[in-house]
Amino acid sequence: MTVTLTACGGSGDKETVDNGGTNQSEPVAPADNGGEEKKDDNGGDNSGTVQPENEYQAAVLATKTGKFFSQFADGSMYIEYEFDYDGEKYESATASLNGKEWSKTVYAGTVSITIDDGEYMYIIDEESKTIIKTKSYVDQIDIAVDTNELDPDKMTTGSKTINGKDYYTETWDMDGDKIVMCFDGDELAYEAAVLDGEEMLIKIVSYSKNVDSKLFTIPDDYEVYEY
Repeated sequence: MTVTLTACGGSGDKETVDNGGTNQSEPVAPADNGGEEKKDDNGGDNSGTVQPENEYQAAVLATKTGKFFSQFADGSMYIEYEFDYDGEKYESATASLNGKEWSKTVYAGTVSITIDDGEYMYIIDEESKTIIKTKSYVDQIDIAVDTNELDPDKMTTGSKTINGKDYYTETWDMDGDKIVMCFDGDELAYEAAVLDGEEMLIKIVSYSKNVDSKLFTIPDDYEVYEY
């Protein structure tokens, strides 16, 4: 599946989701969580690891989106998230380390695992102990954002109410697409996406800068089919 991230609200507008509330034009100011780490369950922090080298980087890091994703600047990242699509609940996780990508999705009683080393993608079926090896291609939700692609001049702020709670939002224009980040304090709580024309919310469950390298191990006792 290919996902296009898109905006769930207009510039500076407040949008209400699932709680029957009314829209307001006054955006909510960013909350302050006192620096407490709520999401990272593996010893990390979200203080950001990149020091700005110019005015552009300083402007990006001044945003909550830039600050949040800058902590993964070395390419190491693990994020768990969930969403509903076509009547099914999807529970997913993605990880990146040393240029490799790993993902796992559980839905409708099935488990899908992929490993991408940049040249080949390995689709792993643990139940049948088989692997499909094919050329790399995009077929998953991309949660991460490259801070080098962010343009602060095209970012607008607002708020969004999800299940009765207000979240500060930053909406970005990226190559003609819109992406909205919903924050609880400094924590990324939701991203909005459109999948096959259906709008959905992606809930961020947990994240970490520490990645287990064993996730990227290709089982050597599985039968491999190449395509």
